[in-house]
Amino acid sequence: MKWPIILLCVLIIGIGSGYWLGTKQPKHIVQVFSSVGDLLLTPNPGDVLEWKKATVKFDNPQSTPCTEANPTSQCTIKPGLKDGVYFYKCADLGCEDPAVAMGTDTLENLSKGGISGILPPPYADPKGPKVQCDPTTKKATADDLKASKGDSFHYYPNGSVAFTITFAAGTCTQGDTLTNANPDCTLAQGATIPQPAYTIKIAGGACQDGTGKLSSR
Repeated sequence: MKWPIILLCVLIIGIGSGYWLGTKQPKHIVQVFSSVGDLLLTPNPGDVLEWKKATVKFDNPQSTPCTEANPTSQCTIKPGLKDGVYFYKCADLGCEDPAVAMGTDTLENLSKGGISGILPPPYADPKGPKVQCDPTTKKATADDLKASKGDSFHYYPNGSVAFTITFAAGTCTQGDTLTNANPDCTLAQGATIPQPAYTIKIAGGACQDGTGKLSSR
C-alpha cells in the first residue's frame, strides 16, 4: 500500500511544481515596428495593460480591444480578439497616438520584416494615416494627407477594419491599390497631386464607400 501512496504524492508534487514554474516563467512581450518606424505593442487575448498615473482613451469608441470601459487606465485584452490596430490618446503623458496591435495578420502586415522593412524618409503628414468607418456618417474615411513627390506613408486600420484604397494611376511606386496586406505608398515622381477624392472601401457591408484627400505640402 505504501508504493501507491508514494507515487500519488510524487504526482501531486510534480503537478504543483509544474504549475508554479509555469506561473513564474517570464512573459514574452512582442513589440513591432511599422514600415514608417512606429513602435506598437502586441499583446495576446487575456493580457492586461496598465498605464501608470494616466488614463487613455481609444479613438474609436465602437471598437476597443479592452473589456474595460473607455477611457481606462487598465486594459484587459478581449478574449478571441484576433486582428486590428487600436489607437489611443494619453494626454496625461503628452504622448502621440500610440496603439495596440492584435493578430498574426496584423503583425505580418505591420512588421514588413522588422527594422529592415522601414520605408526611408521623407514622410507625408501624417506618416501613418488611419482608416476607419466614421461612427456618425457610416462612411469609410481616412486622415487627410499632405505630401510631396517622393514622400512615404503607411495606412493603419483603426480597429478591426479591412480596407481597400485606390489612388489615380501612377501615384504609388508600390502600386495604386492599397490594402491591409499592402498598406505602404511612396509617391512616384509622376504622381498626380492633389487628389481631393481618392476612393476608400471597407469590407463587411456596414460601411458606405468614402473618399480621402491628398494635397501638396
